[in-house]
Amino acid sequence: MKNYKDIYEILDDLRKRPAMYLGSNKSNKSFTALIAFLSGLQFSRLEFAKMYDGNPRFSEFNRWIPRKIGGMSSQMPWEWMIEEWGNEKAFDKFFELLDEYRSCKSVCLSRAIIRNHKPTFFQIING
Repeated sequence: MKNYKDIYEILDDLRKRPAMYLGSNKSNKSFTALIAFLSGLQFSRLEFAKMYDGNPRFSEFNRWIPRKIGGMSSQMPWEWMIEEWGNEKAFDKFFELLDEYRSCKSVCLSRAIIRNHKPTFFQIING
């Protein structure tokens, strides 16, 4: 088994060979199967936390994508927003948006040290 350094490597491999990761069906590009796969990855997150590192942090993707698609006021889950394009097109759109998100950089907006606690706030921006 390949030792992945982060979740982006897994998703890059999945994009190239979706049937290997999602199972085979008429269309290997199933957004529904992709969401199930991502849910499984999220479930395993505690055990494999290092895979969610990366820059930008994949854990922020679910906050970035609704703002990208629906604007700042959107409360709809991002999966539903993409799924409106249809199963196969949503699969391709997910990877388009993932590529755009990966080109973003994390920026530290402020940092405070309060009695042994170091909260840090990040915003994902393009560029």
